[in-house]
Amino acid sequence: MHMPRTSSSDSAQVKAKFKSALSFHQQGELAQAETLYNEILTIQPKQADSLHMLGVIALQKKDHRKAVDLFGKAIDIYPRHSAFYNNRGNALYELRQLDAALASFDQAIALKPDFADAYVNQGMVLYDQGEFKAALASFDKALDLKYDLAKAYYYKGNILHHLNQFGDALASFDQAIALKPDYAEAYANRGLVLKDRNELDAALASFGHAIKLQPDLVAPRVNKAITLLLKGNFKEGFELFEYRWKNEKYPSPNRHFSQPLWLGTESLKGKTILLHSEQGLGDTIQFSRYAKSVADLGARVIMDVPLSLIGLIREIDGVSETGIPGSPLPHFDFHCPLPSLPLAFRTELETIPSPQHYLKSDPGKVAHWNLRLGNQTKPCIGLAWSGNTEPYQNRSIPLSSLLQCLPSGFHYVSLQKEVREPDRETLLAHPEIVHFGDDLLDFSDTAALCELMDIIISIDTCVAHLAGALGKTVWIVLPFAPDWRWLLDRTDSPWYDSAKLYRQERTGDWEGVLQQLSADLITASTRLASSHPSNILTAAQLDLTFRQALTLHQQSKIAQAKVLYEQILAVSPKHVDALHLSGVAALQSREHQRAADLIGRAIVLSPDNATFYSNRGIALKELGLLDAAVESYNNAIARKPEYPEAYSNRGLALHELKKFTLALASFDKAITLKPAFPEALSNRGNTLQELNRFEEALDSYDRAIALKEDYAEALSNRGLALQQLNRFDEALNSFEQAIALRADFADAWLNRALALLLKGNFQSGWELYEWRWRYSRFSSPKRDFDRPLWLGKESLEGKTILLHSEQGLGDTIQFSRYTRLVAESGARVILELPQPLYGLLNHLEGVTQAVQQGDPLPRFDYHTPLLSLPLAFKTALDSIPDACGYIKNDPLKLEYWRARLGEKSAPRVGLVWSTAVKLDHNRNIALSLLIEQLPEGFHYVSLQKEIEESDRDALNSCTDIVHLGHELKDFSDTAALSELMDIVITIDTSVAHIAGALGKTVWILLPYTPNWRWLLDRADSPWYTSARLYRQQHFGDWKSLLENVTLDLVTEYGK
Repeated sequence: MHMPRTSSSDSAQVKAKFKSALSFHQQGELAQAETLYNEILTIQPKQADSLHMLGVIALQKKDHRKAVDLFGKAIDIYPRHSAFYNNRGNALYELRQLDAALASFDQAIALKPDFADAYVNQGMVLYDQGEFKAALASFDKALDLKYDLAKAYYYKGNILHHLNQFGDALASFDQAIALKPDYAEAYANRGLVLKDRNELDAALASFGHAIKLQPDLVAPRVNKAITLLLKGNFKEGFELFEYRWKNEKYPSPNRHFSQPLWLGTESLKGKTILLHSEQGLGDTIQFSRYAKSVADLGARVIMDVPLSLIGLIREIDGVSETGIPGSPLPHFDFHCPLPSLPLAFRTELETIPSPQHYLKSDPGKVAHWNLRLGNQTKPCIGLAWSGNTEPYQNRSIPLSSLLQCLPSGFHYVSLQKEVREPDRETLLAHPEIVHFGDDLLDFSDTAALCELMDIIISIDTCVAHLAGALGKTVWIVLPFAPDWRWLLDRTDSPWYDSAKLYRQERTGDWEGVLQQLSADLITASTRLASSHPSNILTAAQLDLTFRQALTLHQQSKIAQAKVLYEQILAVSPKHVDALHLSGVAALQSREHQRAADLIGRAIVLSPDNATFYSNRGIALKELGLLDAAVESYNNAIARKPEYPEAYSNRGLALHELKKFTLALASFDKAITLKPAFPEALSNRGNTLQELNRFEEALDSYDRAIALKEDYAEALSNRGLALQQLNRFDEALNSFEQAIALRADFADAWLNRALALLLKGNFQSGWELYEWRWRYSRFSSPKRDFDRPLWLGKESLEGKTILLHSEQGLGDTIQFSRYTRLVAESGARVILELPQPLYGLLNHLEGVTQAVQQGDPLPRFDYHTPLLSLPLAFKTALDSIPDACGYIKNDPLKLEYWRARLGEKSAPRVGLVWSTAVKLDHNRNIALSLLIEQLPEGFHYVSLQKEIEESDRDALNSCTDIVHLGHELKDFSDTAALSELMDIVITIDTSVAHIAGALGKTVWILLPYTPNWRWLLDRADSPWYTSARLYRQQHFGDWKSLLENVTLDLVTEYGK
């Protein structure tokens, strides 16, 4: 054991406890073992073995971050123990911190060069990093040291399989199985090798062995299903394919809807069903053919598909509605993943629906891409030769190899958006291959381009499915071991009548396939027509078509108008009005880049048109190109000096650039030119608020509302100005008027909620605060989990709930107090935390498991955002939990910072005067003003990590404030430092919450209109009993407030 020196009685006690702890640990009694290890640490805080074994327990409990922390502490005490590094590497590996894990295993090996297990672990990391040769060397070294490591042979087999060395891979798996006859995973992956050798019966037998040895092992069942499907055994294959949802590594998470899964049993007559995507885009295209079959059963069909496919999928026969990614789904009665539909319809090879075509391309987009291609005199061949993700490793063809086989006499067009790095140089060297790249905005563009091709040549990627679903002639190039859907030993596909399949004869042999492609292209050239369809419109029809487009546009039929504008531009690319109005239509459709491009082309043709510049400015602003937008508005104004709309729009862009004085001048000019301009008046009010000129802002809103009585936005913003003037009842009335005009106006509902909370009306405030999720500018995106939201109604007994942070770090600290109450409701609590707070809050009372944002989430039954917990518990002013404090500091951190601060010679005062988070610039105090008010006789310590640029000179010139800056690694450091202060004085920022949650005396300095949580007209806080609130008595008056703080500080803490 490795322990510091101590008394002989303590040492004997530690040895006895450690022996007992190990015994419990080895018997699987983790709780008893953990208790004893912790008891040892109370006697000897630096007992390395106990820290290490606690880390092992954390690893066994899958609390990997805690494990890393504990192993690290053990290493700090005793840095020469190889097992400590090896186990830390295991924990880091589980967290997918592969570089750090590799470094830890390397250190273990450096300390113990014959550490076979560490070599195995090193090899696993290198394998996951794609360093296959280095990984092989690690496994070989492990086997040199210890020949009977089945795990090493298993991983060698995986690598050799990946390298397409199938014979050696089989031998490795066979060796693993010989050493460990019940090695189910080895049988499972051996089956994969056999499948890739097209030895399907042997593969099925190997999967069968794996399942027999370990019935709960999911992967061999799924791979058995895929093998059966590859053999054309759809009946058994699709049934077994449902096991995919039990596979933790399955690329598509189970959606866990509360509505039942439909697999063909229940009647759908009069019901609504959600058909949702899984796996890749190609899968979605392939199985969306079933939408009509489902609709024919009497169902209303909603499709939930990736954004890039919505434009295509919504036009499929049978589809009633498409969901919008990121938005709440409409109501539905049943759901079914798209690849489960063949099972629901008991599909056989001869009953596959819609093998001819079922997708339709957008005529307007076809016209657009016809224009982009130009007048082609040769047959057009579309090409898709590679994919970017792991499944495409054996499917992709090097572009250089493909180009060698392509005969002349054709016009070749890349249908790929992305190009792999190895192919970029080749593509640049062959300008005869037309590549549109990022101009293909989504798959409706790719589909339109496919329509213009005579033949499409594609590897097994989504383009193959797209072409087949459009009914286009498509030649699909397949590896020796193809995906299941292409079956074996046939050149046609039952899924797509228009497809022809080209197959490798041997693994990796593209040469024979490409030679056959070249020969077939030459043969096809004789029958392909050299001319292509003529342009859609003749010049004589242009005027009539433009008038029709304009009428549709004025009737707000944007989609129809866009099609006609595209048809006009196909014939007359320099039709300036069609270019401009097509850009306006794109702007109205939120296609801002397209709008800017189209209107930009109109400006080139008509550079003196002020309207064009103004509308282009709107598009640039929406793209976030604010300086370019201002320049475009300036160009509009230069050409039309009396253009109020351009001045108003310029004001909006300047406001977003935070150039508020210039923005105000621009709004004023717009209003001078057009006094009855309510939008400019309302936006002027917004800018005046930013300038803290609230009375003037109020007047501007009143003038806007007088001109436009139903102006909900102005009424809501008027309420905000009244709130800043502390006229809260009037503010609430203004919000209510806005809501009466627009019942779905989330801004007004949220503003009303915050005003009610500020006044202490928690009952109504918490309920309305849920409107924050509909607020377009809300700082935290809504988390669309497939598990239900818990707001206090359902029982949590025996359930697992995810509590997840939102908004700022202070919010997370403040509302994490509820973990205890949730746990007391019978739940297992998972707390998701931002990285800076993980070390501080991961051990809160009630928390079963803490995870860091971005890490994989464990399974859970319910979820709740932290700031919805007061609603769930119906929190009132007198029922706020744990106001006396609920977080505890790490003793080791306290010890470190106590030593760092040195001997105490005067009362310590922790200071925070500014925040880098620009939520409310009125919260910050200039450091120079604070320094003027600080009394002598105190030791001042900055608790801030970041310093505003405007405060740097003041801090550098002030020797009375100790600033530790980047020594504060995370908030566990800030918390420890705060606890060592006699008092913390802070503005409204996360440190205020840390101090309050520690139960530390904290004086919080608040602006005239504070954040809702500090309420009004009180010097205490119901959230933190240790807090005292100091409030501005007049807007912006920090000087008087600081004078009061100084007086109290000297009176209560001075010598």
